[in-house]
Amino acid sequence: MPQDYNFREYASRRIALGFRENMAASSEAVPDLMAQANVELESVRRQALINAMYHGKESVMTAYTAQRRDAGVPPGAAEPAT
Repeated sequence: MPQDYNFREYASRRIALGFRENMAASSEAVPDLMAQANVELESVRRQALINAMYHGKESVMTAYTAQRRDAGVPPGAAEPAT
């Protein structure tokens, strides 16, 4: 999975939405859905590759999630009260 926050979060949201949209799909539709998912995966991979080639400064959100990870805060945990 891409390391950039924007690509990672987009992929996570899109995957979850795809499963919700197709949870009642028939077994006959599965090959077509898998083919469509592979096309979308390749699109995200291309976007991540281009981003890596022309990458500028680290995004604020990428730095923020790395800081939370390094502090031992589990993903999705609420902000500590200040």
